[in-house]
Amino acid sequence: MPELICEACQSTWTAGVDALNRSDYWPATLQFATVYATDVFFSFEEMKMAAPGLSCQAFLRILNQPTVRFGRISKISADSFLKSFFEWEAVRFEVDNICKEEPFNCPACTPDMLAVSVDGNRKHYRFKNAARSEEQAIFEGVFIAKDEDVKRFVDHIHNTTKHFSGRSVCGGEWSAARETSQRSASKVDEEGLELVVCWHGVLLQSSSTFLT
Repeated sequence: MPELICEACQSTWTAGVDALNRSDYWPATLQFATVYATDVFFSFEEMKMAAPGLSCQAFLRILNQPTVRFGRISKISADSFLKSFFEWEAVRFEVDNICKEEPFNCPACTPDMLAVSVDGNRKHYRFKNAARSEEQAIFEGVFIAKDEDVKRFVDHIHNTTKHFSGRSVCGGEWSAARETSQRSASKVDEEGLELVVCWHGVLLQSSSTFLT
């Protein structure tokens, strides 16, 4: 961390995390060997909103081009950048909570919401034979509902309605909507994400589905 000197009284002190934050920097390591300007995080966030398919690796390659052009040889760590970005977003989310900001709430149709739109997608991923991280999610339960809450809701629906396992309301007609898949192999998970929006297009809630 840099040592600061007051030209008037010649007193010195070492900058802390609060000084970094007030100067719009975000520490990436405990020893402050790397810091990120928050403008970079804002740019990455805006680009992800404009182009959701943009990967972190592609964004960092864009940032590295001026580095190479001006003769520098340093390279930005993708893992460090992405983790720092998520931590920065988590802190912003906590600040919004303190300020009573609700990001997943439509002010136009809340609380008298008459209808919502639900859609989802399911794909096969080879998660069963891949290394899985046990690190706790930073935004767990914020937008994507917890698995146990979804399971409890699904069990409630199955217990109160006539339900046949493996066949949903439209599953008998459309193969893409079936709750089970014959293509699932021993080492392949079928993963999906269901999204709910209001008729104004505001994201309300999401849930993940895992079928094996």
